[in-house]
Amino acid sequence: MTTSGRIERDSRTAILHGLFALIAERGMDAVSFRNVAGRAGVSVGRIQHHFGSRDALLRAGCRAMCDAAREAYEATAAAEPGARLVEVVAHPLSSAAERAPGLRVWYAYVAECTRDPDIATLLADAKRGQEDEAARLLAQLGDDAPRSTARELIGLSDGLVIRVLIGDLDESEAMDLLRTHLP
Repeated sequence: MTTSGRIERDSRTAILHGLFALIAERGMDAVSFRNVAGRAGVSVGRIQHHFGSRDALLRAGCRAMCDAAREAYEATAAAEPGARLVEVVAHPLSSAAERAPGLRVWYAYVAECTRDPDIATLLADAKRGQEDEAARLLAQLGDDAPRSTARELIGLSDGLVIRVLIGDLDESEAMDLLRTHLP
């Protein structure tokens, strides 16, 4: 990669990290080129160069968030199916306090789905990928109805994450409950 290519990639990465930090701290309504530029330490013109519009920036952020989650999961490829199932289903529950900024960003994007059908499509694709992988692992583990079980486990995990975020359950209570439903 050329030096200019690395600079472009690094600039884009800094912008997306600034976007995520801003969303985590102040929510989606705070996203403007000016606010993101301040967070990322770049000019407004640099953001316009890379993204062109606020919607394009938000969509790029959503894609990057989903890609990062997939890459983190792929790093568990050497683990046995049971451990990978826990990771694919329960990853937001493990260390939820540490992951709180990322969870705030995720749920801000979930709320944005009501306004932006492209973001809804990106998140639906990510959730389908999660379900497909959970079903594949459940089938390897001998589950008789892996698709249905995958949906149930993901739905349970999603609900438990909300309970942890609002302080109604702690992480260990949520993980203990989820584990009672895992094979």
